[in-house]
Amino acid sequence: LQVYIEENGNTLVSNKYITQDGFALGAWVSMQRSKKSSMPTKRKEKLESTKLWIWDVLSQQWDEGFHYLEKYIYEYGSSWVPAAYRALDGFRLGRWVSKQRSGQDYLSRKQVIQLESTAFWTWDLLEEKWQEGLKYLKQYVDENNNALVPNAYTTKDGYSLGHWVLGQRGKRDKLSKEKIIQLESLKNWAWNKYKVQWEQNYYSLKKYFQKYGNTNVPRSFQSDTGFLLGSWIQNQRTDKDKLSSEQIDRLESLDGWAWKVLDNQWEENFYHLYEYVKIHKFLPEKRYKTEGGFSLGAWIQNQRTNRKKLPQEKIKKLESIECWEWSALEARWMNGFNHLIQHIDESGSISMPKSYITNDGFKLNSWVSEQKTVKRKGKMSIDRIKKLETIDGWKWSVA
Repeated sequence: LQVYIEENGNTLVSNKYITQDGFALGAWVSMQRSKKSSMPTKRKEKLESTKLWIWDVLSQQWDEGFHYLEKYIYEYGSSWVPAAYRALDGFRLGRWVSKQRSGQDYLSRKQVIQLESTAFWTWDLLEEKWQEGLKYLKQYVDENNNALVPNAYTTKDGYSLGHWVLGQRGKRDKLSKEKIIQLESLKNWAWNKYKVQWEQNYYSLKKYFQKYGNTNVPRSFQSDTGFLLGSWIQNQRTDKDKLSSEQIDRLESLDGWAWKVLDNQWEENFYHLYEYVKIHKFLPEKRYKTEGGFSLGAWIQNQRTNRKKLPQEKIKKLESIECWEWSALEARWMNGFNHLIQHIDESGSISMPKSYITNDGFKLNSWVSEQKTVKRKGKMSIDRIKKLETIDGWKWSVA
């Protein structure tokens, strides 16, 4: 027995254990425990003086299992241990926990109290699983600021949260009042699956708006999850009469939202203009096209031509652009002036090659020469002369 203790660190010898030299140690140890009450005092004292000796093996094994459970709860914050779960050293904690629940009536009062005093312990496994689902849902809300979990959503550790949430909506009538209150306290929780679906789709639109600054979603656009956002938006416009007043208000609260496709197209084109000016600080040339192939320069000219036909709202929106000009000639002159300022800011000098053209195709050196020619002919306004003379290094003489 002493050799076994040195090698294994315990006295939990299997009943069938036999030493290498053939001694039935397991049977011998079992017999000593069974004869405790009739054993001579000297033998009893000798065993009890032996390192790690215990008389009650079952109690020892239970304490060991309870210790593993405490470690599991500390690490995972739950007493719901999967049935197949094993500790790193192979201890079958999942099986041990299952036995405690199914054999509650056979546990000692002390063991019952120990389990019930443990954080997160529950005898009802279904309740434990429900609380687990709620825990994952709360984590989702913390990360996404809403409870609109997609049906197919699975957590990083493999929990089917979308399926769990769907199940709660399907059995609302069977849930306790307390559980209903817990779910309804979560942001954007909804019981109606159609309302939930609309909320999820609206949330995708809102994410698009936050990323791109507009609601001009191409009809073929899909979200990261594969959702056809562009098609959904088209359906909202087509079925406006079927939407609630709240849904209409929420769509219209997004800047740039339009119910008519033509209005939406105008907003999209305006956004291209807004983005260009925000970066370059001047209007694009007549032939300028965006990376996507949109003829922004031609669109601007079209707005000038149709000024009298534009609604006041669109006129104000265009005039809110800092360098907007209704006159194409004035706009071209201001473009040249702004290109020149930008060139000086970037290069630190007004000097440039004779054939110098900017990155966006503006013939800046030709424009500078043209201003000097117009001035020499006496055809330049006083305002423009003063504006050019404010530029550091400007000279009217032709080099």
